[in-house]
Amino acid sequence: MVEARGLRGGGERRPLLQVAARARTRLSRRQLLSTTCTSDYSRHPESAIRYLYESTGTGSALPNVTSQNPSKGGPHSMPDLPRQQPLEARVAVVTGGSRGIGAALAAALRGAGAQVVISGRSKEPLQKTAAALDALPVVADALERSTAGKPVREAIEHFGGIDILVNNVGGGVAGNPDIFAGDLEGFEANLTLNLTSAYWSTSAAVHSMRERGHGRVINIGSGASKYAAATPAYTAAKHGLAGLTKQLAMDLAPHSITVNCVCPGWTNTDLSSFEQLGRRQGISAEEARRRAEAESAQRRILEPEELGAMIVLLASAGGAPITGQVIGVDGGYRL
Repeated sequence: MVEARGLRGGGERRPLLQVAARARTRLSRRQLLSTTCTSDYSRHPESAIRYLYESTGTGSALPNVTSQNPSKGGPHSMPDLPRQQPLEARVAVVTGGSRGIGAALAAALRGAGAQVVISGRSKEPLQKTAAALDALPVVADALERSTAGKPVREAIEHFGGIDILVNNVGGGVAGNPDIFAGDLEGFEANLTLNLTSAYWSTSAAVHSMRERGHGRVINIGSGASKYAAATPAYTAAKHGLAGLTKQLAMDLAPHSITVNCVCPGWTNTDLSSFEQLGRRQGISAEEARRRAEAESAQRRILEPEELGAMIVLLASAGGAPITGQVIGVDGGYRL
């Protein structure tokens, strides 16, 4: 029996085929048997769907799965229940979707029934994640205006339109802490990556959403969207993203398009490198992590998969009255 550990490491063990069936991925049995889920989402995207199905109401209705004869049941059998697919027939694009938070969000949307397009600059990890999720991969550079809208255009060409856009591209947290250091080129690049790219992608998607009479734009911000931090360019860009969210929500509301900004707290991804943070502060990586944990009421670092339930809610029919909001999914960051 092939097994998978819980997301937190060392947790309960579950049959891997059961995990995959719950997620409703289209992985082949051979692919499943050659994989072990871990909390390293960049390697095993299907673990995010498992988290969504086990921890939220989104996937509370699960198919019958058994390690014995399904017709006879057994200790590992599950009852037949009607499926809940709140995003069935919807088309979603997740930029920066090859790993980390982006991959986890793509998995959540896929698990909720959406057709998913993911984009990224690096072809190999992008294709690996796309294969695991049965998603459409699109290589695109968010820093270039000519290619920033490519994932949306590919979604429209391949699926006939777009319903959900998750602007997840971002980075540049390690920018110069001195706002007057004279690094104008770096400052502008940070703004382009974290703010302007979202505008470009949204611009590419709006026409199709208007035609379909429905749309969801979800911008991924951060704590720096709401608070000052020792990263001037990044903070300015993320504050700008929150402002863009509110303005677009106002402008697009007549077309039944909602726009929201979800702000994760400290999350276990490459962006929250505690080694890098520790070097900047002159402390160890362990101390940097401890301080980051202390900034939230729950005193912990989030997993990328924990953001999925909020994204699915905002993308679903239940998210219709929610627009123009800057929403923290952060364990109580800086209360």
